[in-house]
Amino acid sequence: MDKDEILQKSREENAAAFMDERERNLRLREDSFALGCGLLLALALFLVKVARGQPAADLLALITGMSAAGFLFRCVKSRKKSDIFWASLCTLLALFYLCQFFMRAA
Repeated sequence: MDKDEILQKSREENAAAFMDERERNLRLREDSFALGCGLLLALALFLVKVARGQPAADLLALITGMSAAGFLFRCVKSRKKSDIFWASLCTLLALFYLCQFFMRAA
């Protein structure tokens, strides 16, 4: 197999996945930036709620739920004990804050 055949095969494989490596890296950076901005916005809203004396269980459930989802994904891919621990902890916290939110809403 010569260089052109290898290059053509690589292009076909990447076309099937809809993104090449550069586009995947760009998407990863975009998602990381969006997650960081979302967390900063949630932090600002959390501080406003606490300053006004409002319960913030909804925001805490959202943040811990997002963290739990990330750790669960990482846990499935890597199966590290630390990821299992953090996924479990974040899931329990998310459930706790969800219960608090729904109990106050009722």
